[in-house]
Amino acid sequence: MINDVLDIAKMEAGQESWQEQPCAIGPIIERAIATITPQAQKKNISLQGELEPDLPDFIGDENRILQVLLNLLSNAVKFTPKGLITARSHFHENHLWVEIIDHGPGIHPADQEKIFEPFQQGGEMCSLINPRVRG
Repeated sequence: MINDVLDIAKMEAGQESWQEQPCAIGPIIERAIATITPQAQKKNISLQGELEPDLPDFIGDENRILQVLLNLLSNAVKFTPKGLITARSHFHENHLWVEIIDHGPGIHPADQEKIFEPFQQGGEMCSLINPRVRG
């Protein structure tokens, strides 16, 4: 999380450098899944990748894309009680799509705008992570 704060501060100050180059999404997804699998196994959750064959390369910063996928998969594991999480990629209408599919509770419509703000979570989601003990 500290690295995320530092990265955002650099971006806002215009000091962040991006290493844009041709990238293949398949190996990035596979690396993200391999990194998050131990966390998922602790909760009896399986991770799988579904990659359309012959996906085209894209121009981007491989490390930044990996960082985004790690955050998405980590959140999926955090909020999925059990079952399967799928990282899917396909090419459609000249766009490369990446989807993370889980069986968590989802984001309440009132909280959906917050997901685009740094370090925000919806109110109901916070109570799932840190349930309050009442006595």
